[in-house]
Amino acid sequence: MNHETRTSDIWAVRADGQSPMQITDTPERNEGGPCWSLDGIYIHVDAGEGTPYDIALISKELLPSLATVSEGRVLASPQRQPTIQILNSTKITGLAAKAAEMLKKNGYAVADVGNSQKERNLKIGRIYYKAGFDAAASAIAGIIPCEFEIKEARSFQYDIVIVLGKNAKL
Repeated sequence: MNHETRTSDIWAVRADGQSPMQITDTPERNEGGPCWSLDGIYIHVDAGEGTPYDIALISKELLPSLATVSEGRVLASPQRQPTIQILNSTKITGLAAKAAEMLKKNGYAVADVGNSQKERNLKIGRIYYKAGFDAAASAIAGIIPCEFEIKEARSFQYDIVIVLGKNAKL
């Protein structure tokens, strides 16, 4: 008889059922009973060593932007600043650097500026964001004078990647 050991992990899903995000991924432990707080998420953890549940904290700095619920009220979760990369897809020199300055003046930290290697000479710009950074991506689109397509993407190193197109007016 084969007894397969199963463990549980914690996932967050938007209220509309979209964009599931895995918060924990520990095959050797069971997690449960998440409790959101301004510090992060407190969870019960059982490693199966015969001890009662331990309480662990997943720090807010390690979490994507999520809404937290406390005593029936929705509280804004402290959101960490997104990591941002700006890429120029055009032949216009210095475009990405100008956009970075605009974002810096509006309180954003830009981690990397350069030229796009994959997307070349786009007519309109694109903003790619990781789950949880859609509001920041939309806010950034309102700062940089360029028309953007805004898309969720997972395969980037940065939380937000901005690819400037030919229609940028900087």
